[in-house]
Amino acid sequence: GIHPCIDLSPLFQQQDEEQSQKNNNRRAETITDIKNALHERGYFYAQNVTVLSQSYLQSIYKYSQRLHKLPLPIKKQFSQRDGGHGCYSGIDIGQAELDYQIGTIASVHAWDYSRTAFTLASSSSSSTEKEENCYPNASMIDPPYVDVLDDLYNRQNILSRVLMTAFAEALDLPKDTFVNMFDGTSSSSSNPNNDTNNNEDKEEGGDFGTIRLLYY
Repeated sequence: GIHPCIDLSPLFQQQDEEQSQKNNNRRAETITDIKNALHERGYFYAQNVTVLSQSYLQSIYKYSQRLHKLPLPIKKQFSQRDGGHGCYSGIDIGQAELDYQIGTIASVHAWDYSRTAFTLASSSSSSTEKEENCYPNASMIDPPYVDVLDDLYNRQNILSRVLMTAFAEALDLPKDTFVNMFDGTSSSSSNPNNDTNNNEDKEEGGDFGTIRLLYY
């Protein structure tokens, strides 16, 4: 094809002594494919990313649509600016996103999510208080906002660790070279097969990302 497409499924398989030589060979072939794609094209499309399946991503899009249909009073309750400490911004509550072109008004609406290491709430609040103050609870949307967004966050972290480990191997560097920079932890926490609800992935130490569910 025109674009390099790489099957990443071998990278998600458990690496242990009982793994067959066939699977080891498939992993090595995948690393080589990644190296060649990055050297020759500078990018590649990832296939068979098990933690972010098509059906799962569709469920996230549907959840995002439900969030953006919540009543205005709820959105205002979770406003980010003008004294707010929540996770919503949008022109519909009079808090437009920052305009990136002079003289324009941003039309995008956004629900944001960050982990405890980088919260929209005051650092003096407890984790429970932050969640209650920042994010819609189960009485407003089901399943709860934090449960859905934190699971998505963790799945993206798993993929990131898999890719960063692969990039290091492709460059003949120690496997944990980029993973350590990613999450600020030792290589012992970089197992790409961690369960998506494993609290180990929630440790502070560099995990300062934000998920944004946008609506235009």
